[in-house]
Amino acid sequence: MSSQPNSDWERKLQDLETEIHQTTPINNTNIPEEAHNAVYRIQLWFDSLPPVGRLAVALVAMTIAFSILSTIFKVITSLLSVAVVGIVLYLGYKFFMTPRHD
Repeated sequence: MSSQPNSDWERKLQDLETEIHQTTPINNTNIPEEAHNAVYRIQLWFDSLPPVGRLAVALVAMTIAFSILSTIFKVITSLLSVAVVGIVLYLGYKFFMTPRHD
């Protein structure tokens, strides 16, 4: 009698193990498969580099990232400067050019 419950547990355990080890891709995002493959290829390429190469790639990537970030900040600063100058000019026009009714 005791062999029956043990075999049930063993069968359930095997079912759970096969369910865990099934390789079903979990795709919760809408990223195309080609993008996943490209990222995977880049990751493989980066992993195959020697440590000095990884450092060089990281430094180049950081330089590019900081350059892009700097450009974005410069554009935002320019837009804010144009906005401030525009407000000052508008207020000056309103103050000096509108006729006063005394």
